[in-house]
Amino acid sequence: SGVRATVLILHGGDDKVINVEQGRLLHEAAVEPRRLHLFEQGRHSDLYEHAAAEVIEAFLDEMWDISHAHKAPLFGP
Repeated sequence: SGVRATVLILHGGDDKVINVEQGRLLHEAAVEPRRLHLFEQGRHSDLYEHAAAEVIEAFLDEMWDISHAHKAPLFGP
């Protein structure tokens, strides 16, 4: 994998467009820090109906805390 950035993957467990296994494989290929959040009842384009905004906000808060604890950016070179 050539990706060297912080990654948050959101995937619906009932996604009929992209198989959930693809989300898992993408997560496995990513470097830390990485997060995978599966919305078991979520489909391809309804994740905000399953609290995706809250998951994104929590992830950004976590990354902010980590970056300030290490005094190093997590986003970018």
